[in-house]
Amino acid sequence: MQLTIQLTHGATQAMLRNQDATPDPDVQSLKRLVHEAGLVLRPMHPGVADPELQAYFIVDAPETVDTQVAVERIRACPAVQAAYVKPPDALP
Repeated sequence: MQLTIQLTHGATQAMLRNQDATPDPDVQSLKRLVHEAGLVLRPMHPGVADPELQAYFIVDAPETVDTQVAVERIRACPAVQAAYVKPPDALP
């Protein structure tokens, strides 16, 4: 399953400056939560210059993770502006 999250402007900028060692405590809290839950955080639109698109990230979750619990925890992070569980792909 996948979650889609939108970060705050400050968190987005911190992630873009250095995804591995950002000192921003809100971003560190989000990264710690994602790591401890066994999730993977990645940009939805890597390499884009548009600040609106830069704020969106995908969280990949294995089938064993309760995505509703994960999204609630992620929403509680100060670095996160919005988060939702992406519905499964389906034909129209």
